[in-house]
Amino acid sequence: MTLQGVTLSSVTVNNQIVFGDGSKQTTAFLGAAFYDRGDPGAADFLSFTNDSLWHTLDLSSIVPSGATAVSLKVSYAATRNGGGSYIELRKNGNSNTINVGIIFTQVANNVISGDMVIAVDSNRKIQYLALSGDSIDSAEVTVKGWWK
Repeated sequence: MTLQGVTLSSVTVNNQIVFGDGSKQTTAFLGAAFYDRGDPGAADFLSFTNDSLWHTLDLSSIVPSGATAVSLKVSYAATRNGGGSYIELRKNGNSNTINVGIIFTQVANNVISGDMVIAVDSNRKIQYLALSGDSIDSAEVTVKGWWK
């Protein structure tokens, strides 16, 4: 196939197109693609420490090497008078709390769910923080897919 006088020599599934005429080649990267995980039968993570400290969550058994971010479904419920409990998630290694995903409960013992996009480190790890003093009624994190 010829495109403006340049022969398309190959197309790969790694989001790149290689153009060339035999003497010279140029690679164009098309950006990250989203990979849908499919239809998991259960949540991936159900146990969380609630001490207001950051803890590592290792996604490497689900998310392949080379992934840069994940799409997550997060559900959370905790006992706290008047609500106001929360769980935060962020990229492993970040030190600030500005670029985080957060789920707030507004009423005690009520499950709140949401979707988050969280960057992963090169080892496919993220971090979470669950507010201390809460009794966690329900906490679930499910990997929906990833960008690679």
